[in-house]
Amino acid sequence: MRKVKRKYDSAHRKQLAGKTREQILESARRLFRDRGYGRVTIDDIAAAAAVAVPTVYATFGGKRAILMQLLDEMEKAADAPALVELLKNRAGDERARLRAFTDFSVRLFTEDNDLIRIAMLAGAADPDVAVLWETGDARRLAACRAVLEGCEQRGLLREGLTEARAVDILWALASAEFYGMFVRGRQWTPAQFADWLYQLAAEQLFRASPQPRA
Repeated sequence: MRKVKRKYDSAHRKQLAGKTREQILESARRLFRDRGYGRVTIDDIAAAAAVAVPTVYATFGGKRAILMQLLDEMEKAADAPALVELLKNRAGDERARLRAFTDFSVRLFTEDNDLIRIAMLAGAADPDVAVLWETGDARRLAACRAVLEGCEQRGLLREGLTEARAVDILWALASAEFYGMFVRGRQWTPAQFADWLYQLAAEQLFRASPQPRA
């Protein structure tokens, strides 16, 4: 009797691969939190995820790649694509852009602040992770520039404040460190911090009423 070859079930294999990927990410996230990035090995992650070590390497390529993926997923969860689209709209109101940016920053830091702290600490000991952290910080600085682009020329900034200096101020205020001081250190709620951060940034950056430049 002739055997019928079973069809290759690609959808099922993709589903299993996706489940394995999530198991690895969640196990790595938990271990990084509990032990710190430097004390966790790929063997530890594989054991916690109940997969083989080669499976971890085949799925992500290494520990730094896992950390990078976790940080990328944080940005997606905070809706980074929506912020990017809003900042591209130069016809929009500058205060609306500022509010969107500060709200995004708070969502990002709230999503998994432990993971951000882990990446910061890991960067001090691992040059490759330091580059990863610096790349993310450069993206944040670019977003600050996008929020404030053209504000000096339109006479929107506080008297004597240049656009470059305004970007520096916003970059410092909308930082994980500043968030941690209030939400982690003083038990503010993320919503309280978001409202206060926007008000503070607006007061520090913008005139009460625009003064067009001559």
